[in-house]
Amino acid sequence: MSDADWLIELKRQVKASSQAAVARELEISDSTVSQVLSGKYGAATTAIERLVRGRYMGLKLSCPAAGFELPAHLCVAYQKIPFAPGNPQRVAFMRACPGCPHNLKTSPLSEINE
Repeated sequence: MSDADWLIELKRQVKASSQAAVARELEISDSTVSQVLSGKYGAATTAIERLVRGRYMGLKLSCPAAGFELPAHLCVAYQKIPFAPGNPQRVAFMRACPGCPHNLKTSPLSEINE
């Protein structure tokens, strides 16, 4: 079985710079990158795939909270930010994200890739 295109891109990025640099850019741990590259990552790679596709492959997603297309890696980042009731933008994301088709908890990546 051949590697998925996003995994090939991850390997290319690591080769072009370093595993640590790619991990910093994706805002994940160096050990996570290592485990994904070696095929030993024990969890779903959906978020990592979306990070790679957004950061390096130009994937953009229509964001109902932002009102425009958002790079996929920022979508992942915004889903991780804690709710802040005094921040109108965070309130908008809190309202929109649960029902959004790009929510990592409720929608598989395969539904957004054509």
